[in-house]
Amino acid sequence: MSKANKKIIKLRKKGQMFLITAIILMVALVILATSIKVSQPALDRAYIESSLESKIFENIKEEIAKIPIYSFYDELNENVLDFLTFARNYVKAKGFRINVIYLASYHNNTNFVNISFINFWNEALNVTLKINTTPEQTKNFIIEDSTIYDTKFDITPGENYTLEILFNGYEEKIIIQTNAVKSSYTYFFDIRMFSSLGTRIEKYVNTISIT
Repeated sequence: MSKANKKIIKLRKKGQMFLITAIILMVALVILATSIKVSQPALDRAYIESSLESKIFENIKEEIAKIPIYSFYDELNENVLDFLTFARNYVKAKGFRINVIYLASYHNNTNFVNISFINFWNEALNVTLKINTTPEQTKNFIIEDSTIYDTKFDITPGENYTLEILFNGYEEKIIIQTNAVKSSYTYFFDIRMFSSLGTRIEKYVNTISIT
């Protein structure tokens, strides 16, 4: 077997491992949750449940952030969908709800940048994307829950751009980085978890170079 093939197999195993790791961590949290006894004082129980909820939220956030690192580009969107489906079902069983939007840009030294928008907001969204090129470019689309929408914008390689996300009163701006030499991948997600204890919100953006 060639070194290149060995490397591909190793990377594919890594791509599978992030889901396995996430599941193991989730199972550990389930065991912790079931160990909470009803007989414990209400204050102690509330504190433990709050800590458990926090750990679940942080784990989901960290695992989403790792997906691009352990995935091939052509598998990435499906890996995100798979993990978000798993996470949604898990937190629903615990009495929580999560909303997530995931947006990614991929630029491979061409005069355009590919954009993928993943909707896990628990409803269909009427989305507008704007990028500050000259002239400004705008894309409007309706995306159903648990689906992906792909589009592209014309750009100049090596320049950075501001991409604005708009839907249902939601507004967010992120910086899209492009590189005239290396391929680059910028990803952003907004995750929100709702429970009887309140709402947790986290936004994350990162750019990685793809050699």
